[in-house]
Amino acid sequence: MSPREHARTLLLRWLPGVGGAVAVLMIWLVSVDLPFLPGTDLDPSWGAALVDAHLQARQFGKDIVFTYGPLGFLWSSFCLPDALPAKLVWEFLGKLGFALTFYALVRRLPGARRFVVLGLLVLSASHFDDVIPVFLALVALLWLMPGDARVWQRVLAVIWFAFLSHVKFTYCLQVAAGVGLASVALVWGGRGRVALAQALGFLSAFLVVWLAAGQRLANLPTYLRLSWEVTSGHNWAMGVAGSTPVLVLALLVMAGNAGLAWRIWRASGERRVAVCTTLVLGACWFLVWKHGMLRADAHPFGFFLSNLLLAATLPGALSVKQRMFWTPLASILCLAGMVATSWGMTKVIPGIVWGQLRQMPKVALHLAGYRAGFVAEFARQSLDGGLPGLREAVGKGTVDLLNCEQGFLLRDRLAYRPRPVMQSYVASTPMLAAANARFFASPDAPDFVVLRFFGLDDHFLMMDDGPALATLARRYQVAKVAPGYALLRRTPGPAQPQPTPEVLVEQVVKWNQEIALPEERGHALWMQVAIRPTLLGRLVALLYRPPELRFWVTDSEGQATSYRLIADVARAGFFVQPLVRQHVDFAALVNRQGSRWTRSVRFQRPDQAWLWSRPKVRFSRLPDLELRATP
Repeated sequence: MSPREHARTLLLRWLPGVGGAVAVLMIWLVSVDLPFLPGTDLDPSWGAALVDAHLQARQFGKDIVFTYGPLGFLWSSFCLPDALPAKLVWEFLGKLGFALTFYALVRRLPGARRFVVLGLLVLSASHFDDVIPVFLALVALLWLMPGDARVWQRVLAVIWFAFLSHVKFTYCLQVAAGVGLASVALVWGGRGRVALAQALGFLSAFLVVWLAAGQRLANLPTYLRLSWEVTSGHNWAMGVAGSTPVLVLALLVMAGNAGLAWRIWRASGERRVAVCTTLVLGACWFLVWKHGMLRADAHPFGFFLSNLLLAATLPGALSVKQRMFWTPLASILCLAGMVATSWGMTKVIPGIVWGQLRQMPKVALHLAGYRAGFVAEFARQSLDGGLPGLREAVGKGTVDLLNCEQGFLLRDRLAYRPRPVMQSYVASTPMLAAANARFFASPDAPDFVVLRFFGLDDHFLMMDDGPALATLARRYQVAKVAPGYALLRRTPGPAQPQPTPEVLVEQVVKWNQEIALPEERGHALWMQVAIRPTLLGRLVALLYRPPELRFWVTDSEGQATSYRLIADVARAGFFVQPLVRQHVDFAALVNRQGSRWTRSVRFQRPDQAWLWSRPKVRFSRLPDLELRATP
């Protein structure tokens, strides 16, 4: 062999390895998410509240009920100084491990396809959340399901699955599907002992991570049950319609996924492999579809990004022969969907990648300086104060905030004591709403509650956390009313038993029927609405998104305002009299005063009225909440 041929052979042998190392380095650096200081808006508030839950060792399922689990604070883009070391360890070491693991998953792909997949992963790494469902599906298919998988692959898969299960409950659901279906495939193929060892290994690792996160075993069943309740309620409460072009493109992508699943089924030599592989992918596609298309504002971007990765990876990873046009066509559809969802998000991706590649090596080499600057900036912002006069009024007392801007409390270093469902719009079922109401009636209730209402998605202000607001009106008194917020102080002694509401009117009404409220202004009025989906309505909600319900509230001056109605929340009930449109009105209600009044309500006929039952309305007097009219 001539020197030139020898050099060429060495180059061809080592070039893939060098290219893989460069790709791993780029994926790692682009995926690093340096945290921001906690803000006061909705997303920064729940992100910082998750970090605070970790620092205070709060018990998930008992003290905290949310869409994220005990390791969810690592996913927060907002951090508190005391949690910064753990966050940086995850970002710089944990994500390096993730990049290496993903490369190990795809390194057996044919050369060109492998580098296409790695290139796409580099571009999508800044949207790390959208990569995880793809990662979980590939781990289940390539490392848990095959009977000839190596021991190190199964062990690494189990470790990642146990870790990610405690980050977010939807990850937990996908992991459960992956482990369960992989075990079925192994048992079906005569590898029962391997399946048992794998399943027991995962369960053991799951419990070890749960305990290592500071959680008690006794709380685990409650955590799983209430997390499922949050997921179910989220499906009914958080839907937002998107554009028609985005929906059409998403349906075309899902049709292509169905075709790919059919080719995988036909290409599989064994029925057990075909069945379990199709179901694992079906679970992944379904969760990605629901996450993207339920709240179709900017979320479809993640749906198309995940499917772009899957379309490029699956045929090569599963050795499926396909028509040459499928991967380019799927890629074109996904890219078109990303542009249709948000051209702004799409066009900045290259700039984000380049910025991360330039910035992260410098930060990695100077982490001590970065941490010192973060702590100093947090201290400076804390001195500024968020809500005027709040820190002086609360002092060392414990405090919560309704309904979703807890960042004000955390930034001011107040003694934050959250209700279980810490964001009011998440308390979207009667069970979750009742949990918050019981908390405010318990001895563990905070000394103070800040009222700073936030009407998310046109919600009627009194509808989110309605039962909890009723408890606050009974057990707390007004301590301060200021621009932007009202402060309530808990009255001494235990909470008094709440008397049974006195039902004044209960009737089934027609759509668009004007319903006059009972002539009662001497007591607060409670409104409950029962609108149940039909069987077809439930099916539509499961596969896509529940149709939206709206109702109109007309005040005593004849002004009508439209609000979104959440069926499950409305069943739990909320204040309808006096009319509360801002924190000052609720402070007046706590003081047993009313200055704004509701004259009537009506339920707008939805476009798909046949998916719902007719509304049943109940108005009740609250005998212990007497009112006097004020100007």
